[in-house]
Amino acid sequence: MTTSPAATEPGEPRTSGDDPLVSIVMPARNCGSLIADAIRSVRAQTYTNWELLIADDGSTDDTAAVLGAIRDGRIRVSADGRQRGAAARLNELLHAAKGSYAARLDADDLMHPRRIERQLRTLQRCPDVDVLGTTDVMFLGRDELVGRTRSVIPAPYTRAAALSGVQPNGPTVMGATRFFRSNPYDPDYRRSEDLELACRTAPTARFASLDEDLYFYREFHSPKPRKYVLGYLMTDRILRVYGPAEVGRIRTMGLRLRNSLAMARSVSLILGGGHTWLVRRGTERLSSAAEAEARQALETIYSTDVSGLDPTR
Repeated sequence: MTTSPAATEPGEPRTSGDDPLVSIVMPARNCGSLIADAIRSVRAQTYTNWELLIADDGSTDDTAAVLGAIRDGRIRVSADGRQRGAAARLNELLHAAKGSYAARLDADDLMHPRRIERQLRTLQRCPDVDVLGTTDVMFLGRDELVGRTRSVIPAPYTRAAALSGVQPNGPTVMGATRFFRSNPYDPDYRRSEDLELACRTAPTARFASLDEDLYFYREFHSPKPRKYVLGYLMTDRILRVYGPAEVGRIRTMGLRLRNSLAMARSVSLILGGGHTWLVRRGTERLSSAAEAEARQALETIYSTDVSGLDPTR
């Protein structure tokens, strides 16, 4: 399938030949019922000089069938039948990326149509920024908006701040591809790989975040407790590795205790049916204008075709 020339702003740098400027990387496992909408959100972008790289991480549902039906030359899919984890897949995709910039996307989430445009513009204007995140809008189901999650990054950004939980919202990040290749995600962290990267690179890298709702993070009414437990356990490991030398043993013990209490509360609420309450409690309320903007963005995403998946639309 041929694609139209990419639309660019005056003065916008381009890569050589036909290479895209931005590579969007997306690991996927058992997201067959959701991944089409994630891809719609990429195709709905106002910035069009992108490629989407997807790695199927050993899915056992119909993810492979959905991906195999796509007919878009800008989308590349890889699959080897194995489950290696998100961090390992991200590294694979970043190694294969053709773009000078790389942006993350989780297979069950969505991007605002102007996400790439706005993050790219900021990174081009601020070339000293290595990792740029955004605010995200949390939602349930298809369009039940919950609230927004901000990430205020101090300057300078320190490892101590990362250890206390201050970091760009994980899958919202974008930066120069060379940074992620020089600082790969650690596959030993099956969850919280973004926090480990922040702790490892904070002393030498510049992190920042846009206070703009450019990402839609999906939560579930009845999530699996194991997913959350693993995340908390990986966070505890990060605290044990980086904490003592950075903030001292006593402070590290306090952070580990806080993490353990949060894990116990989250699991209890999930098992007791109170997870939705917990999710709402952890977000800021959307203003009327922000909610209207979010709903318009979702409408645009859901009305965008995916070649091969929407033959009649």
